[in-house]
Amino acid sequence: MKVFKITFAIIIFLCVIIGISFITKVLYFTDHEKFIFKPIIIHKNKSTIYDEKLVKAARSGDKETIIKLLSSNKVNVDARNEFGTTALMAASQDGNADLVKLLIEEYNADVNVENFYGRTALMLADYESIETMELLLSNGADANVRNKSTNSTTLMLVAGAHDNYPEVVKLLISYDADITAKDKEGKTAIDYAKDRINNPFLGSSDKAEIIELLQGEASKIKN
Repeated sequence: MKVFKITFAIIIFLCVIIGISFITKVLYFTDHEKFIFKPIIIHKNKSTIYDEKLVKAARSGDKETIIKLLSSNKVNVDARNEFGTTALMAASQDGNADLVKLLIEEYNADVNVENFYGRTALMLADYESIETMELLLSNGADANVRNKSTNSTTLMLVAGAHDNYPEVVKLLISYDADITAKDKEGKTAIDYAKDRINNPFLGSSDKAEIIELLQGEASKIKN
């Protein structure tokens, strides 16, 4: 009986730890990952233009449908779905550089428009696709735009991501990303990277290269 109680207690403890880990990851990744829970909408107005078909086509990489819809001149390239996502955001999030290029260069998609949660295409972009991020930045995406809910920047999100993206950090810095910017908690991109090291809930991640990069840039500013 005693062994049973101990075993039961251990199982309950492990379930609690797993539950905390899951919730923490959800909260941590709402800045970049696709939402598991629907967050509070930051801003939305009656003049918003909606077109679920366009965003859905972008999400699935259906270039033919997108061209057909936009060539009809009846669909606005910056039309949104119910979450405020535009076709450019959807293509960026999927790392579809070809589609991102089409939407920007052929149809003048707004690279800095925000969804209803205050996030831009750059913030939502797939960090694995540096080509996508380069396209957004070279076409005017603001590297220092702030997330309306946390006041975080794209650089902070990249620095604190689960995987390492030193080349993306370098790219953002080359487009004047502010490494001294602070979020609502007073944390900088360096703090985001450090928070990722050996975090028991988010999983450990080696951020040495990114921290060195950011600290190197910080020292240039001080000098």
